[in-house]
Formats: sequence, structure tokens, C-alpha cells
Amino acid sequence: MSRRRTPTRIEAHQKAPGQEDMAGSESQRLAVDTSALSSLAPGLGTTGDNVKPGPIPFRPINRPPMALLVVVDDGSTNGMVIRLLQEETTLGREEADVNIPHDSQVSRNHSSILRVSSDGSFRWYLQDNQSSNGTFIRVARTKLKAEQEFLIGSKRFRYHQSSSEKPGGERDTKNSTATTMWTAISMQDLESSMPRLVEQRAGSDDGQSILLNRDQVIIGNEAGLDARIDDPYLDLRHARISTSHDGRWIIEDLNSLNGVWIKVNRVELTAKCEFRIGEQRLLFQPPV
Repeated sequence: MSRRRTPTRIEAHQKAPGQEDMAGSESQRLAVDTSALSSLAPGLGTTGDNVKPGPIPFRPINRPPMALLVVVDDGSTNGMVIRLLQEETTLGREEADVNIPHDSQVSRNHSSILRVSSDGSFRWYLQDNQSSNGTFIRVARTKLKAEQEFLIGSKRFRYHQSSSEKPGGERDTKNSTATTMWTAISMQDLESSMPRLVEQRAGSDDGQSILLNRDQVIIGNEAGLDARIDDPYLDLRHARISTSHDGRWIIEDLNSLNGVWIKVNRVELTAKCEFRIGEQRLLFQPPV
């Protein structure tokens, strides 16, 4: 008879050192954010100038290595440390291995961290379990996909491509040789054909719209910016949106305090990383 796993509840706190860099990939590699985090396990894997050669630290051979998860305390880089011993560790509000019962934006079974065996080694993945509000991972720089959602400050935005673009930056040339009748173009029609960022709000109404009508747009809380957002969680110059050589748009964090967070469905965790479910931040530490 199988043993029932005991869920972890966010009540007692065990302190862990803070954060370091993060990385992930979801069809493309997400750049490592080295500014946001410091070491979760200081001293491991490091050597001093006068250290004599000696034996290497013990590592398991006949069992899977152990990764760590830190549920970060509010306003801190410390939190409760959870050792990931199972092939799947679920995160949620009520029906998960790690429960966060006080965050109503977290679904009952929100996301999972998966350990997958591959060619004699192990890989870890973060997977959203069709949650209501999504799972977001902190990035330093990444290309935006059609209808990509991201968090910046306290705002949530969706990237809309121009009406003439296909995924990957390709132009729609279907029926491009056909003759059409001339019609007047309104400013509204012109703006709707441009790539833009649209703020997502509760309900059906969209919020602020940011046109991407130049090669580079700076988002922040600084007066005079074309993409100024009045938000106390934003740096003066928080992030940059720019075009790449293939015509796609790239979002880049400008060493901001609170970061840029991209919505993901499933992403490989290749290094220490920071992600969010609801308003809860978590840190993943792969085996050293």
C-alpha cells in the first residue's frame, strides 16, 4: 500500500540564505538574471586561495540528487526551505504538496516542479497546471511571443503583434498581389495595426496601451518616458523593449529591484531561479 505524502503548509519558517541568478527555457533559452539573487548555499563548490587539494564533497551515486525550493518571506530573501525528494512536487493553495493557503490568487493545484531522468542524468522543470492566474519566471532578457503575458511592477501586460506579422516576425504575404480599392486610414486603424503592450485588468476592460512605434521603448516611472507607468514598484527606468535583427521584440530588465516576470507553461530550470505563483515568490536551487 502506497504511503500518502504529507502536504507542507506555510506556517513555520526555516531561514535560508538569499537568492542568486535564474534561467529557464521554453522553446528558447531565457537569459540568466544575475542581479536579482545571491547565493542560496554559500560556500558550496567554492575554494579559497590557500586550499590544499583534497577529496571532493560526497555526492549520491545510486539515488537522484536533491534540489531545494525556498518559499520566500515577504520583503526578504530568506524563507522556508523545502527539499525536493519526489519526482513531482505540486504547489498550490489547498490540494498540493506545498500549500500556500493565505494567497487567494493561487489555484488549489497551481503548478509543479518535475524531476525527469534523461540519459543517466536528471533535469528539473517548472510546469503550470492550468492555473487561473498563471506561473511566472523572472528573466533578464527574452524574446516576446505573440500574446505573451508578463508582470512588471504591480501591472500585468500582454504583447500584441502587429496585424501584418505572424509568429517569428514573418510578414503575411497571402494575396499580396491582389488589387484592392483605396480607403482612408484613421489614426485608430493605424495604431491598431502596430505592435503594442496592453495592460490586463480584472474583467474584460483593458488598461494602459503602450505602442511599440520605435526601435526602442523604455518602461519605467520616470517623468518624460513615452512608456511611463505610475507604479511605486517600478524603477525610474525599469525595462527596455527593443527589436532584434529578425524583427522580433525583446524585453530586457534594466537591473530593476522587482524584476520582469514572463508567463510560462513549462520551462526547464537549468540554474538557480526565481518564480511566482499568485503573489508568492519562490526560489529553486538545483543540486550543487
